[in-house]
Amino acid sequence: MAIVAGGIARRWTDRRRTACARRLRQLGPVDRVYARLHSREIGPPPIDTAVVALDFANGITGTLATVRATPFYWRVHLFGTEASAEVLDETTMILRKSGAAPQRLTYPATDVLRAELDAFAGSIENKTPFPVREAEVLATLSAFEAALQSMISGMPVQCLDGHNGR
Repeated sequence: MAIVAGGIARRWTDRRRTACARRLRQLGPVDRVYARLHSREIGPPPIDTAVVALDFANGITGTLATVRATPFYWRVHLFGTEASAEVLDETTMILRKSGAAPQRLTYPATDVLRAELDAFAGSIENKTPFPVREAEVLATLSAFEAALQSMISGMPVQCLDGHNGR
């Protein structure tokens, strides 16, 4: 499926996917995904765009979009009934609440891969709990798999919920 997804899968297998997953897991599991991939040209440079609409189990919706030919750039915009959060990069989020001025929140830069490797090593050496639960990892993988299947089928795809399949 990664080949059919035209390199978008490779783009999301590095630290961007990790940073997005870290923010998205705060919202809980994704229930349904609708993804669209448009490949304009076969490289180099590849010119692919992808849009992923996420329906979370708790009713929140989110949209992921990527353009592979651009310099390092990604954006996550999550929408709720009273607020939205737009993540512009690994350190910047714009929080918009009804009736209030937008807030620009800046977080310290983190080497996510280093932190994950350190946590993994600590969980083995010190028996400390790994910060990401197995259920969260499986939920993220389910949403990613659903996005790839949706890109292929052109239809919304239910995520695995761990209880009764799709």
